[in-house]
Amino acid sequence: MPSKCRFETLDWCSGLELRLPVEVRNVAELKTLAEIGRSLVKRETTIEELFPGYVYGRTQWLAEQAQRESAGRFSQQLLSMPLATPQG
Repeated sequence: MPSKCRFETLDWCSGLELRLPVEVRNVAELKTLAEIGRSLVKRETTIEELFPGYVYGRTQWLAEQAQRESAGRFSQQLLSMPLATPQG
């Protein structure tokens, strides 16, 4: 799936849909993402310029799915553990 940017102006708001290889983990990274969005809307840059050659396809998605399923098994184990009951 290629990266994507779509901007839409409605009566009540402006919307920006971004599909990018970016992980936002803190405020500084959120500000960077906002700057990327702003630059794209103003047509100062393109996704291809920012992320040359980036492709996210079926192969990458399946690899991530396997990781999620592995993590999910651990989560299921935690959910199946009996809950502690209050003593007293």
